[in-house]
This record gives sequence, C-alpha cells and structure tokens, in this order.
Amino acid sequence: MKMNDVNNFVYVSKSFIPYEYRVDEADVIFIGVPFSSTSVSSPSIYGPTLFRESMKLIEGRDGGKNVFDLKMVDIGDIEVVPGSYELTRQRIIQTVKDVRELNKRATLIFIGGEHLITLPVIEALNVKSIIDLDAHDDMRDDYMGNKYSHTTWAKRARELGVDVIQYGVRSFVGRKTKTTLKNLKSRVGRLKRPVHITLDVDVLDMQYVTTGLPEPNGITPAELFKVIETVGKRASSMDIVEMSGHCLPSKTGIIAANAVKKFLVSKC
Repeated sequence: MKMNDVNNFVYVSKSFIPYEYRVDEADVIFIGVPFSSTSVSSPSIYGPTLFRESMKLIEGRDGGKNVFDLKMVDIGDIEVVPGSYELTRQRIIQTVKDVRELNKRATLIFIGGEHLITLPVIEALNVKSIIDLDAHDDMRDDYMGNKYSHTTWAKRARELGVDVIQYGVRSFVGRKTKTTLKNLKSRVGRLKRPVHITLDVDVLDMQYVTTGLPEPNGITPAELFKVIETVGKRASSMDIVEMSGHCLPSKTGIIAANAVKKFLVSKC
C-alpha cells in the first residue's frame, strides 16, 4: 500500500483511523465542530476529543464486518468562532462545500459541539429529511431573544422545509409527539433524500451519559443502536452533539463511538 503525505511513518499515528486516505478517496470523512456558545449548561467543546479518544478503544468488528475496512479520513476540527454562530455557520458551510468539491459521495460524520451545529450542516448538504434523536424537541421560536440556539435549531430546520422526524423526545416545548421504532421503520423508506441523522446524546437516560441537559427516563444504548441500525442505510450523513465532560476514558464518548460504528456497518 502506498503511503500518503499525512500518514507516512509506519509506527506513528495521529488519529483513531489505522490508515488515513486522501479526502477524494475516502468513503467516510470525519469533521470536528467544537462550537458551544448558546447553551447555559456544561460546554460541549471537548466533544470531538472525547469521541476521537473513544474511537481508539472500541472494537471495529460488528456482525462479521469491520468498519475500519472502509476508507476513512479525519480532517480535524473546523476553527469555530466562540460566541458567534453566524461566523461559525459560514465556516461550517464553506468547509462542507470544499469537501464536497473533492468528494461528492463520501459519508460525512460531524462531531460537535452543541446542537445548533446541525443547522448549517443540513443547509450545506441540502438535507431533505432529518432523524433527530433527542430528549428535547428544540422547537422554541427563540431562546432569551435569540432565534439561533441549541433549543431552536429544529424549528429553523422545519422553516427551511426539512422533514424532522424526532425520536426519544420527553422534555416537551411544543406539541407532544411520540415516534416508536415500529412507525420509524415504516417511514424510513419514504424519507426524501438526502437523509441526515442527528444524535443528541441526552436522548439516552442520564445514567449513561454526561451531557449539558440530562433528562431522566431516556432510552438505553441498546435501543439507540437499534434505531441507528434501522435508519442508517438510508442516511448519507450524521452528527453527534452535546457530549460534555473533561475526563478520559469517557462513557459518553464510548457510546457515541459505538453509535457511529452501528451507522458505518450499514456502509460496509
């Protein structure tokens, strides 16, 4: 195998990926987005670090498939602008545009950061349908006068004409809805593409994760993985948001890493 410029030392690793391909060759591209400026809770700026370090610890095999056999590259973190969603939004959109100019087919995985990062991601990818795994519906019209925050992004997405299918919501702001795994399965095949999965880790019960706004009575990791298995093949991109914490190893990071593995199994 011919070495590339970013991985040309046999015994040196800078990533969780055994061999990093060029962006134009990759099947999967990871992008960190450590933006956490609109929340009053614990910051999620260390989410990309927690995720990457956790990916080093998990087993890549699942059901006879090894996700690390996919051609992967981690391009690093977008240089976000603390306190400015608008400037950060521009940088996210431009980065996605630059990546797509080199590679139009790769699966993109974004690691946040707070949930507001999902909005510019779906704008840049022209997403038509979102599977939103979250404890909160994030459908406020504004938060303390701010139209763009981690509690309003889903309403802004719907205003863009995106179909937002929510799973696991139990702390309600708007009207109450309940999506079951059964009716999610029935809807998956009819979703307009491109489809994006957004995973706010607070969809899980608070015993499993460290996050800014934990909620009781959440789903289990086993249920989360089943949902991702159900919708993964239909989706072409994913993000994981609202991972908090300052310590490694991270139980939240391990669950996030395994969630990504379940998603990538559908791409093998």
